[in-house]
This record gives sequence, structure tokens and C-alpha cells, in this order.
Amino acid sequence: MFASLAEARAVIERWRLDYNQVRPHSAHRGLTPDAAHLRSAGARLRNPDQLRRAPAAIEAPEPL
Repeated sequence: MFASLAEARAVIERWRLDYNQVRPHSAHRGLTPDAAHLRSAGARLRNPDQLRRAPAAIEAPEPL
């Protein structure tokens, strides 16, 4: 077990970082979650059409 609560928190935090940033996941085709996120962001930037939004409707002001 752990000698103290602080030691337990440190060990759990190291495991969490390893699991979320270092360890490859099959859901991401063998990439780490960080690498999959960067790959996804890069794909969006290479296809600028995905970033375009429909133009906002501009209403004419009421006549005085």
C-alpha cells in the first residue's frame, strides 16, 4: 500500500499522465491520445473548408 496520502496522490497522478499522454490506445489506431488530438487538429487545418461558417445574415436598419 501507500505510506501516505501524498504518496498515493503522486503515484496516481503519474499513472494518469502515463495513461492519457504516453500509452497508445487501440481506439486511436495505436496513437497516444495527445498524438491523436494533434493529428485531428492538423487535419482540420489542412482542410480550410471545414473551418468556414455560413455568413451571418445582416439585416438592414429600419428607415426613419
